[in-house]
Amino acid sequence: MQCYPGHDHPPRAGCADAGGPVRILFVCRDTAHASSRVRALQYVEPLRHLGHEVDTLIWQPHRSVEVARLAATLVTRARHADVVVLVKPRLHRIVLAAVARVQPNLWVDVDDAVWTWPPPFPDRLAQAGRLAQGFVAGSEFLAGRLRSRYPDATVALVPTAVDTERYVPAPPRDPRPIVVGWIGGPASLTDFAPPVAASLRALVASGRVTVRIVCSEGLDPAVVPSELVPWSDATEVASLQGFDVGIMPLRDDEQSWGRCGLKALQYMAVGVPVVATPVGAAVEIIDDGVSGILATSEADWFDAIDRLASDSDARAVMGARGRRRVEDAYSVAVNAPLLARVLANA
Repeated sequence: MQCYPGHDHPPRAGCADAGGPVRILFVCRDTAHASSRVRALQYVEPLRHLGHEVDTLIWQPHRSVEVARLAATLVTRARHADVVVLVKPRLHRIVLAAVARVQPNLWVDVDDAVWTWPPPFPDRLAQAGRLAQGFVAGSEFLAGRLRSRYPDATVALVPTAVDTERYVPAPPRDPRPIVVGWIGGPASLTDFAPPVAASLRALVASGRVTVRIVCSEGLDPAVVPSELVPWSDATEVASLQGFDVGIMPLRDDEQSWGRCGLKALQYMAVGVPVVATPVGAAVEIIDDGVSGILATSEADWFDAIDRLASDSDARAVMGARGRRRVEDAYSVAVNAPLLARVLANA
């Protein structure tokens, strides 16, 4: 964990040392939302194990007539907390103001470049940022951007992580054809830009690979012929274990640079080699050629997938290295104490 105060200010006292038990309230969406799962809900039990009191307030978007009811509920819960963590805040300004009055120790957890999203996200983030004491950022890129946008706030880096006791490698198998897999939400299907799409079409046409999409929606066959496996929290790990190569194509824009590489971490945690665009957290997570492969051009993507598809030993070695990389730096076991220190010092 690194603590980043505002520009030209000394580090906040106690940043390096954990404090005593803390009453923490996470405010987030339900398990259908990846940010809520990986930035808050999966930390509840580990933080309790470390001696902290942890509560969650899971909410859904409310109509304006229900804003007062939400504010009352949140204010009541916030009074009994030492620190309130807003995960990707989307709360109405009236609710935020009411909470800040009773509990000014607000922290905002950010794992996306929310300021690039359509309304109301940028405004809601800005409103929360003006009231927050600090931010918890999911990547180095986001930490840097937040320091620039909020120079008076403390920014702590706690990388996005996965539970390596849940995400485990599957027993070896003899795949025919090779399954090139992708997991994500429907909005991210636009990441299949021409370079990666063209290489995948050629590989599928060769008959040696099948592209599998784990999502609530399928990929347009004109983009890449593929099979769809509906996503669910219950079957997610089994779906990932069915991949032979995992891919994380990304666009080269501010929004994509703000993403925290969850796909790559999921593939790596189950021992599946990953091929990704060198954008955002991918360049922080993946040691190119060792724990994964970074690809930009159509030729890069084709060669990387073709090489892994042709060599089971290379897949096994890279998959094992990726697993170790996650265990060492991007697991809940490693990052729960880091998050605990951030919130204890808050």
